[in-house]
Amino acid sequence: MIIHECAQGSDEWITLRSGKLTASSAKKVFTPTKGELKDGAIDHIYTLIGETYDPDYVYFAGNKFTDRGNELEPAARKQFTEMTGIEVHEVGFVTQDNKVIGASPDGLIKGPDGEWLEGLELKAHGPGKHVEFVHKGVLPPEHRLQVHLSMVVTGLNRWHFLSYHPDMAPLHVITERDSFTEKLEESCKEFIALYQAVWNDVASKLTPNKTK
Repeated sequence: MIIHECAQGSDEWITLRSGKLTASSAKKVFTPTKGELKDGAIDHIYTLIGETYDPDYVYFAGNKFTDRGNELEPAARKQFTEMTGIEVHEVGFVTQDNKVIGASPDGLIKGPDGEWLEGLELKAHGPGKHVEFVHKGVLPPEHRLQVHLSMVVTGLNRWHFLSYHPDMAPLHVITERDSFTEKLEESCKEFIALYQAVWNDVASKLTPNKTK
């Protein structure tokens, strides 16, 4: 696990994410129930390779839902600490040596010896979605890939998920590394191999010819 200390949303953070599959975009390349590589994964690889040539092009600049999440994230993190007594350390972007896959955890948690032990994912959806999450009481399926890919990227075995709403009680779910995580880790190797194969084939074709 390589931790890049920077502010999430900053220019440095955007540059670090450029060309990489992130935990938040895992659903674009992996199946949600089995964690297998999708047939259409190559389409996202095209997008990622394009980003390496044009990092200033932003495919997703956010919307009112992501803006809400960013606004409420500090309060959600504070509530998590108050509920659990666990200190959360904010980090920027996390990658592996492969430099192809990364994640932006909402927090990492240290053990008594200072080693990283757990991660945290915070969500602040609208009231209806939050009620649904609390009623079902499990890790929401739409966030399963993000949580498990975060464990793959960081190498950690436990991840906290907190659904926050300022006027309602939260949902706190703990997810342990399991067979789905292991399958996703194997699928990541397939993704990296496919990414590299496409890169090797197309990179020379994309380099502009230099003329005098």
